[in-house]
Amino acid sequence: MNRAFLSIVALAMLATAWAQDAPRPEGSASVIETRSWRLSAADPAGLRSQVKAAVTQMTSVVLVKEEDSLLVLSLPTVRLSELRERLTALGIAPTATENPIPRAPTTLLRLRFHALPTTP
Repeated sequence: MNRAFLSIVALAMLATAWAQDAPRPEGSASVIETRSWRLSAADPAGLRSQVKAAVTQMTSVVLVKEEDSLLVLSLPTVRLSELRERLTALGIAPTATENPIPRAPTTLLRLRFHALPTTP
């Protein structure tokens, strides 16, 4: 097997482990940074569909995991601003829960979808 293939396999395994809230392998923080964005809407499922459609149009972005209220993406850290711009253009304002200064070339981004609180 070549090195590139092994690197991709290692990245996929790491992404899957992180998506499942498992601890990351020693030393991976220098290569992969984890981030979480919270997205809220009256219809979280509809919002997830919109975001998924926007993400699948981007190059270099990999959908690692998908659940009802969760998308986990792997993307080059430099693409985070493009993703944020695409979401803003859709009227979506993600709430970031991470350090704003990127520290690694690759990002595993957890997008959590929540319903807006209803008022009685």
